[in-house]
Amino acid sequence: MRLNPEQIAVIKSTVARIVPAEELNGVRLYGSRVDDAKRGGDIDLMLDLAKPTENPAGLRAQVSTQIELGITRLLGASPKIDILLRAPNLLTLPIHDVAMKHGVML
Repeated sequence: MRLNPEQIAVIKSTVARIVPAEELNGVRLYGSRVDDAKRGGDIDLMLDLAKPTENPAGLRAQVSTQIELGITRLLGASPKIDILLRAPNLLTLPIHDVAMKHGVML
């Protein structure tokens, strides 16, 4: 996995500030950052929500913006953050299966 402990801490603390613990089943890293042999790439995260979300676009935007700010403060630069939501009221797509099968729980 190509995230350092500080980046993981920023991700986890940011999500915890935005999504109440009882509404979150977990956060998974998926995509190229899971593969140690690859280089670069954005940070693909899936938030697995236990409850329906009323504003998925707003939640994705808020989480990605706050994570980008946190990582930028930490490293001086931040890769693009892509947020995928999995929730009871949202359509499940093949990318959700990929994230569940190949992703790493943070």
